[in-house]
Amino acid sequence: MDREATVRAFAEATGLSPAQCLILLSTSARTLSWPDGWARGRVAAFREGDAARARELGLTEIELRVAALSLEALTTTDEAVEVAELLMPDDPADLWRTGPDLDRAVAYWTERHPRLTPLTSEQWVTLASSAEDALEALIALLGERPSVPPLGHIARAARLLADRLPKGHPAHTTAAARLRDLREHVTGPDTTLPVATGVTSVAALERAAGATAAHLPESRLAIGEALTLEPAGDGYRVHLRPSRRPDLDALAPALRRGGATGVALVMEDLRFLRSSGRP
Repeated sequence: MDREATVRAFAEATGLSPAQCLILLSTSARTLSWPDGWARGRVAAFREGDAARARELGLTEIELRVAALSLEALTTTDEAVEVAELLMPDDPADLWRTGPDLDRAVAYWTERHPRLTPLTSEQWVTLASSAEDALEALIALLGERPSVPPLGHIARAARLLADRLPKGHPAHTTAAARLRDLREHVTGPDTTLPVATGVTSVAALERAAGATAAHLPESRLAIGEALTLEPAGDGYRVHLRPSRRPDLDALAPALRRGGATGVALVMEDLRFLRSSGRP
C-alpha cells in the first residue's frame, strides 16, 4: 500500500479528510514547532514525498491550514506520534512486503475518537471560515458517537453546519443526533458543567442564587443547589447543575461581576441546549 493509498484508507476508516490524514500521518507535515503542537495551523515545509502526496490529493494551502487547525482541536501531538508509530509493523521489513499496519493504527484512533461524518477538505474550509474557534464544537457535532465539548461554541457550530453545508448532507443527521445527546446530558439530574473561571468574588453569585456560600471539603464552596466553586489559580472555577433550573439572566452578570470572562457565549450555549436544540 503506497502513501496515498494509506492516507485514503485512514480517511475512509476514521471520517477524517484527506488533508487531515496527510498531516496526521506525516512526521514532516505537522508544524514548524514540532513536537510542541500544530502551532495554530501552520504546516511545516513538506518533505519531497509528502509534497507530492499533497499534489496528488489536490490539496491547497488553505485546506492544509484548516486541517492542521482541526487536528489541533481534535487530538494531541502525543497521539499523532503514537498513530505514526503504530503504522510501522513490528518487523520493519514488513513495511515493504505488506505495507503499513493500518488496522492497528485505525483501532488505536477509533478507540479514542468517534468516527466523523466525512466532509471534503473544501467543506472543512467552508465551515471554518471566520469560525476557527468553533472547530472543537464542530468536530463533536460531526462525531458518530456522543461527546461533550466545552460550552462556548456549540450553538454557533450548529448554525454553521445548518447554514454552510448542502441540504441533505449526512452531517445534518449526525449533528441533530449529537445535539439530542447534548440536551439530554445538560438536563440530566447528575450533570454539572464548568461554566466560568477566574471568579474572585462570590458576593454577586450569592445574590443571584439567593443563598449564602457553604464550605465544602477541599476548599470548595456551594451556593444553593445549582452552583459549586472549586479553587483554580487565584480564584474559583464555577460548576453549574443545569437541572436545578438556575436563572441564567441573573447568573451571567453575577459571573461577570465576580471576575469571569467569556460568559456570554457559555450562557448562549446553555439557553440553546435547554431549548428546542434547533440552531
